[in-house]
Amino acid sequence: MYRYNSIRNRHAQSAANPRALSAPVQPARRRLAVSGFLRFLVLAAAATANRSIEAQAIGDPSAQVAAAPAASNTTARVVRAKRATILPVVDGRLDDAAWREAPIVSDFVQRTPVAGARATLETEVRVLLDASAMYVAMRMHDSAPDSIVAPLARKDYQGYSDWAHVLIDSYHDRRSAFRFAVNPSGVKVDSYLSGDAERLQDYGWDAVWQGAAARDGEGWTAEFRIPLSQLRFAESADSAGSEWGIEFIRDVARRGERSLWAPIDPAARGFVSLFGTLSGVQLGDASRRAELTTYALVRQTSSPATRTAGGTDETIVFGADFKVGVTPNLTFTGSILPDFGQVEADPSQVNLTGAETFFAERRPFFTEGSDLFLYDLSAGPPIFGSQQLFYSRRIGRRPQLRVPGTALGTESQQDTRLLSASKLSGQFGAWSLGALSAVTERAEGRFLRSDGSQAQQIIEPAAHYGVLRFGRRFNGGTGALGIIATATNRRLGDSASASMLASSAYTGGIEGRWRFRDHYQLIGHAFGSLLNGTPRAVTRLQTSHLHLYQRPDLDGLGVDSSATALTGNAASMRLEKMTGGKIRFALSGQVVTSGFDINDLGFLTTSDYANGLAWIGREQFERTRYLRLWRSFADVWVTRGLHSPGSFNAVDWWNRFQFHNYWEIIGSVRRDFGIASTSVLRGGPTLRMPNLTTFEYRILTDPRRRVSWELSLGGAPPGSDGSHRATIGPGVIVRPSGRAEVQFQATTSWQRSGSQYVASPSNASGVHYLIGDLRQRTSSITGRFNFAFTRSLTLQGYAQPFVSGGKYVKIGEVVKPLASRFEDRVRFFDAGDRTTNAAGTQLTLAAADGPLSLRNPDFSIANLNANAILRWEYQPGSALFVAWNQGRSATGLDGRRSARELSQDLWSAPGTSVVLVKWSHYLGR
Repeated sequence: MYRYNSIRNRHAQSAANPRALSAPVQPARRRLAVSGFLRFLVLAAAATANRSIEAQAIGDPSAQVAAAPAASNTTARVVRAKRATILPVVDGRLDDAAWREAPIVSDFVQRTPVAGARATLETEVRVLLDASAMYVAMRMHDSAPDSIVAPLARKDYQGYSDWAHVLIDSYHDRRSAFRFAVNPSGVKVDSYLSGDAERLQDYGWDAVWQGAAARDGEGWTAEFRIPLSQLRFAESADSAGSEWGIEFIRDVARRGERSLWAPIDPAARGFVSLFGTLSGVQLGDASRRAELTTYALVRQTSSPATRTAGGTDETIVFGADFKVGVTPNLTFTGSILPDFGQVEADPSQVNLTGAETFFAERRPFFTEGSDLFLYDLSAGPPIFGSQQLFYSRRIGRRPQLRVPGTALGTESQQDTRLLSASKLSGQFGAWSLGALSAVTERAEGRFLRSDGSQAQQIIEPAAHYGVLRFGRRFNGGTGALGIIATATNRRLGDSASASMLASSAYTGGIEGRWRFRDHYQLIGHAFGSLLNGTPRAVTRLQTSHLHLYQRPDLDGLGVDSSATALTGNAASMRLEKMTGGKIRFALSGQVVTSGFDINDLGFLTTSDYANGLAWIGREQFERTRYLRLWRSFADVWVTRGLHSPGSFNAVDWWNRFQFHNYWEIIGSVRRDFGIASTSVLRGGPTLRMPNLTTFEYRILTDPRRRVSWELSLGGAPPGSDGSHRATIGPGVIVRPSGRAEVQFQATTSWQRSGSQYVASPSNASGVHYLIGDLRQRTSSITGRFNFAFTRSLTLQGYAQPFVSGGKYVKIGEVVKPLASRFEDRVRFFDAGDRTTNAAGTQLTLAAADGPLSLRNPDFSIANLNANAILRWEYQPGSALFVAWNQGRSATGLDGRRSARELSQDLWSAPGTSVVLVKWSHYLGR
């Protein structure tokens, strides 16, 4: 719930980092520059941290907390489920007679800021159970009730607030749990925890339950009614009842304090496995889950295409979602004619790498229960980005093919429509199962032939997607072994255009993990892939950015234009110490063969490599003179091509410091060296790249204040090819009242890329590989607005204007791709050797062996995405949405235009507006 939880820790999860081209400066100067910059950041924040009077003025009990005695009872916690004879009314007040029957549990222990110390404020909890639901009452005593932080916000708000949490491990597998939370204004949050880790929370999981809160002179109170139909559990034949894992947590926002009923040290192994125990759970007459949500949607679209046709495009859709408890711990979820639109648009960016951009999934059907289907293949350096065996955004993706000529309709710009989707997921004993199936319809695009007649062709064939994950735990959960398989099958028919895609794609293999000696873990996997299609489709795959079989220096491989299948394998092994004590480390290795391809239903950007990674770090949870906590990690990795001279080596230092006044500094310094890229020239020879030194840091101020800000700084010093980069990103969060929150994040970057790929034109002598000296400036502002009229009626707003311009001041030809000196690798054309046509769209270079013609690579881009959503949850699980979305863009070839000029182009560009009204109604038991 704290703000720093949203900061990416790539030692917990690999993620792609922004890249910039640079080369080494003098070593002594570089060390002084980096160390001086870090010293400045630390000293500046430390100086601010000394303002203890200001910190205490907003309720920071630093001195008192530091001296708090250790909790007297840190033994295993057990609470017995009391059978309710009288049911309480869930109104947030604990004056019901039912609560007098329930025993009280208390004696909470801090997890932060002083692990193991007694909680500074007393909390009392009561638990009741009947045939259909669990009831929980929590009394949060507070000596300063006027200081309770209680914003009014929409469901699943994760911002700054006091909270009361109930976490239930109803499977009692000691790895997963359902979390229900309420703040003092009655705002509800629910999520699903997996992997025995607090950080692995799925906020896309939504349950239908009741929660209420009330404030009084003693503090505040919270009541929960959690239907058993929303949980998953194993039925027990024991007359004494079942045992579940359970935990109660309280957050005191102004003190930055989190206290737990069952103590869990931050350095301990696991999280869910250390919960307390709820005993005597009688479930023999518990009802099974049966839910139906029907919806009706009306959408009106106004776009340049519809306005040309003389109006707007209206759509009316009816559909339904349903959930059925096959057993108490196995649920079948289905959707007919689903509405899978996402609320917030993907962020704009300029991608000049040739690799695909990864965007996070936001559609609720796929985010809910995603832990059962997602498998991260990443075991190497984050330069390779996200590697997912299952990437749900492939389902309902934007059509992969394009129509020739001039498109009349908007089909080629829309996502493919889903007809139905279903999931079967759950656990039974030591076994776990996740199965997903989805069907998408065929998409067609219209175009004009040269004679003016209209025609259409398939731009995405009808397809079926399937995922299966099946596993078993051993030795009380310390070991696990499972299988994962994915399948894509397309109905190509006799369409010539559709034959460019694989007719079928399959991946499958095994995964395993083994925990030993409490704190160590060995994780590994081995997978294979098989793609089938016409020779045209398989050739297209072989020459794609993932494989690049056409590379001239690819030893033992080449394009087989007669092949009708493509196969490959991938394997990895990782040994890690992620818990226990303060020292963490990991060693890993990974191999991905040249033919491995999962991109029909997964995400992978690079193949044909082997790598090794090692990192070590320290986490300090005890308070020091200046710090509340700190973490520091150093890592090194080495990568080599399997069939090419490709290589990549890097060292990195990542750190995080949080001061007593809750300011934070988070970031890293990284050095890349020995880089020989196999993909920069897009099918050309391997190219030696300049060594890189980059830094990325964020400074965050106290999130407890009404106005808090952050500052992102990044850059790279000049390299041997002239590359350098500087980025600045100020941001602010304003809470003008308990009902409203406004966020702004502005980012501006200036970049020179001296080895940026341009094109691969041909003349009579063959193919020429061109790179350029690119000067680029990019600016964006992201704004978010949230306002709550009531707990059930909220308004959200989002807007992101984005502008970027790039000018190639020089263009050169790669002549010696592996030469150690940049001057020997590239021969630049003189200014007099460059000519453009009258429209400025085509560029001609006067090469020694004949002219080279290519599209003008200069660019200017301006995008705007904005929306507003009014949401009314008129009863639990049922809601009415009214949404408006605006999108517009403008492009050009003048890379020197200013941000102001590009913004003027953006506001005058034609846009697409969508107004949507959606009503959904929940029926369940």
